[in-house]
This record gives sequence, C-alpha cells and structure tokens, in this order.
Amino acid sequence: MLTFITLLAACNGGGGPGNGGGSDLVTELVAEPGAVPGTVWVRWSSPEQGTGTVQFGQEAPDEQSSAPSAVGTEHAVLLLEPQVGREYKIVVDYETTDGETGTSEEVEVTVVPPGQGSIQFQQSVWQPEKSCMDGGYVMFSWLGQNASGIGILDREGKYVWGLKNEVEETLISRARLGRDGSSIWFADADADRCEDLATVRTISMDGETVTTTSTEQGHHDFIELPDGRIAWLGFEFNDVDLVDDDPDAGVVSVATDTIVVDGQTLFSFYDTFGPDIYDVSQRVNTDTEFLRCIADYEYSHANSLVYHQADGAFLMSFRWLDTMVKVDAASGDLLWTWGNLPGTPGDFTPAAPTVEEDRFVHSHFSEAWDDKVLIFDNHDPGPSILKEFSLDEGAGTFSLDWSFETERLETILGDVRRMPVEGCDNVLISYSQQARIVEMTREGEIVWEVAGVQGGVTSRVQFIPDLYDFSAVAYP
Repeated sequence: MLTFITLLAACNGGGGPGNGGGSDLVTELVAEPGAVPGTVWVRWSSPEQGTGTVQFGQEAPDEQSSAPSAVGTEHAVLLLEPQVGREYKIVVDYETTDGETGTSEEVEVTVVPPGQGSIQFQQSVWQPEKSCMDGGYVMFSWLGQNASGIGILDREGKYVWGLKNEVEETLISRARLGRDGSSIWFADADADRCEDLATVRTISMDGETVTTTSTEQGHHDFIELPDGRIAWLGFEFNDVDLVDDDPDAGVVSVATDTIVVDGQTLFSFYDTFGPDIYDVSQRVNTDTEFLRCIADYEYSHANSLVYHQADGAFLMSFRWLDTMVKVDAASGDLLWTWGNLPGTPGDFTPAAPTVEEDRFVHSHFSEAWDDKVLIFDNHDPGPSILKEFSLDEGAGTFSLDWSFETERLETILGDVRRMPVEGCDNVLISYSQQARIVEMTREGEIVWEVAGVQGGVTSRVQFIPDLYDFSAVAYP
C-alpha cells in the first residue's frame, strides 16, 4: 500500500517583508524554517523578471551562497546548509534579465533544532588537508531510548538536516539517499519485533512530501532499484522438526530470511537450503529472544542487502551464519555462497594460505563493487575488524586485500564505506555502540571524527559531497 502525505512548513521564526534599505528589485522578502529541522525557505517577489542568489551566514550574510533561483518574478530558494538552532542573516542579490542588479535588505531567521532525543555530537579530530574533501556532509540513522531518527552532519559535527521518527511503535533501521538526488529513503519496523509494522518511507529534502510503502515482514535493509521498485529483506516462518540431542525438541517455529521485490518473494532461504540445514545443537547460530513474540528461533539473521547493478544481482549476508550469498535479481536463483553454512562448503576457497582473520564473523556490510566487498567484521568476541575482500568468481577464490583492527568489539551494527570522492581512498566508519563516526585513511590515521555526547547508537553512514544533488553517490 502506498500513501502520500504533505507536510506543511513551520512558520515560526521567519523574517518579515522588506521595508526599506534594500534594492526595490526585491520585495516581500521572507525567510522561514522549512518542514525539516535545518531547512530554510527564502521567498521574495520582484517587479522585474530575473534571478536571485541568497547570501547567508551567522555573523554576516555573505559567508555562504545558494545557487541562483529560476528566472521569474516570484522566487523560492531552499537552503539545506544552515546549522540547526542557529540564527542566520540573509540577503538576496538580484539580477534582472536586462542586467540590472541590486541587493535586498537583510532579514534574519532562526533554524529549528532537531527533535528532542536526537544524538548530539562533538567534533574531536579534523584534518582537512588529509580528508577526501574540505567540506561535505555525513548522513546516518540513529537509535536512542525508545526513539530513532536520521541526521546529516557538517564537518563541524553540527546538524544541517534532522528527522526524528514520530511513529512511536517503530524504530528506523536504515536510511539511504534517493536515486533522484533530492530525497531520503528509510526503513522502519516494530520496535518490539512483535507486529508487522514495517514500511519504507521517502521524504523530500524540503520535508514537504512523504510517501509510505508497506513492506511485509521487512527488517534491517532495503534497496531502491534503478527502475523505482523497492527490494527488502523480509522474515518468513516455517515449522521445522529439529534434529537435536533433546528428544523433546519437537516441531518449532523458525524464522529465516527472504529477498522481496515489489511485494513478491524473489529468494527464500528456507526454499533454497531446506530444513536439513538447521542445526540447533550449534546454538551460537540461533537466537531465541530476537523474535520471541512470533518465532521460537531466529536462525539466519540477514542484516545487509546490496544491489550489484553491473550483473543484476543481490548480495545478502547472514550474521548468525557468517555467510554471504549472491542471488540473480531477475530469476531469484542462487548464484553462489561464501562462508560457513552448516553442511555447505560454499563456492570460494582462499586464493593463498590463510588464517582465521581472513574470514568474517557476525558482520555487516554496505558496499560491493566490481569484484570487491567492504565489510565491518564485528568479529565476536572482538576486536572488530574492517576488511576489504576480492572475489574471483571464475576461479572460485577470495583474498583479503586490506584490513584494519579496531580497538574494541562492536556487538551491534557497525558500518564501513568508501568515500565517494575521486582520487581519495579514505573510508567512512560508524562505530555504532560508541556513536562515533570517523573518516580514516587506509593506514589508520583519523582525519575527521565526531562522537555522540549523550549516548545512543549510530547505524549505517553515507558521505554526501553536495546536499542539493547527490544522485551520483546515492548508489555508488
């Protein structure tokens, strides 16, 4: 089911119309907070056809500039860069189609802060000369005490865009940049994991348009496909007669995972591997609490989904089984397995003599490209390790190309991604339990770091070079 909601922009804190001191080319100038904290609408009229550029800043109105408005006499420019909770001074430089120029009077606006409970951050490291770019922004989702949301931080560690989840029964599990370059997509599900409340929602950057799509039994991750359809990880439940040392084990309900595309199941773990794969004698690979309301065991725990556009396939990882699979996106056929499924050797062996650290344990991942995959290996019992692998599908081998051992175990979440800036090989990391977000060189030098100062958990992260058009980096 798809529903559409229009959000009205807040009107408090805006500057009033111009009343002298500025060019008569700009009239009725108003600056007011948008519907999402961090956004500001600047609107004005002019008696002459032309374009205007908004100049804005905290100390003076010429510290930052917007792109020019469209040609016309009625104008609206959305600012996405102001820091929340700050007061800004604003003017408009106007040029008519005949070449006449003028500057408006100055107005002020106070940018709305994010919702109560949002994680607040403090910048602790910033070496712009070693970073991928002197600027840019970082998007992440967060979890707090019975709360969740999405944030975008600038390099000072200040929010420039923030959305708190207002659906009390659900928590946001994953946020992604929209392929259109001007929207945020995010998944949420029942916080108690008892009811099927899963959805994928989209929100325009101005906050004024939201769409909601029900995603049956959805959890953890989803993909906006190039054709606009949504693929998501889903739960399925089967009664299984488990073979166990306990003669009273009997028939139990087991939750495993699916890939669902546009409401239709494309891939089923149960149908693909069958009930014989279950082995609860190795109880480290099962969880009896995660879905306690609706299943006796949560067996595979898929937590990451990536669409590999070059060959039209999904990569899907199972945390409890330390395994990744590749699935054809058209047919749903299993193309290969890589990892430690019980009784299944998998399709890859080490390309060279290897050690245990060359594998992954209870991991998360967000990126796969060409023949490579970047993994946040939680690596219970720790410490967690960042790893980049190469997979040679023809030879059936894998190799560990790069790794970095972190300082401690991250038991939940965790993320590592490439920085989408040409010529830069740094990585962006979410140390989820610590609420730390880091840009780091491959040699381990931290060049940018922010940390939450009021607790909470940061989930997946993504770097945004340009807030006004991020279509090129939405799915790199």
